[in-house]
Amino acid sequence: MKWEKYYQIVLDENDKRDGTLMGKKRGAIEVRLFVLLTIQNLFYDYKKLSNMGVGERKIISGFANEKYIQWNIFGSTRRLCYFKNKIIKDYLSISNSLDEIPLKGKVNKTNYFNFVKKFEKSFRGTEIKSLGLVSASRLLSMKRPDNFICLTSGNKKEVYKYLNIKSLQAKDFEGYWNRSEERRVGKECRSRWSP
Repeated sequence: MKWEKYYQIVLDENDKRDGTLMGKKRGAIEVRLFVLLTIQNLFYDYKKLSNMGVGERKIISGFANEKYIQWNIFGSTRRLCYFKNKIIKDYLSISNSLDEIPLKGKVNKTNYFNFVKKFEKSFRGTEIKSLGLVSASRLLSMKRPDNFICLTSGNKKEVYKYLNIKSLQAKDFEGYWNRSEERRVGKECRSRWSP
């Protein structure tokens, strides 16, 4: 996809989808940037999810109170009860899995699959296994929006089209990595060769 086309898609989405920021209607781009910057600051300030309070963990996970700021603009995990409970009460295993993804620099396949291994292990014996990619992609894309895309039931059609795939299964972590890697490599090539 050419930059001009992508830019037009973003502008079109901004026009048709409002967001909430400080209790006022704003364009989706402004809200998305605010959410990403806020979450990036949380990661830089606290270093680890386990060092954050429950309010900050809810923001990153997409189910914080939305009275003034639309924290779930990248997708909500509000209906994933086991995931919510983990984030609120039993968050160390999720934090340990997310620690595998560096905050800066290159994210490699080993980082990613170490994350997946620990993430899946933290939900053994729960129903979240069938929704793993949704909750995992939320955390990954909030920590490293330059490397990952948040998958939700609301955006998957567009994401699949953008990544040029028919679909991903709920636990297709390898397919998600491969498509994310293709996107990253393409982005690196474009930035290397652009004026």
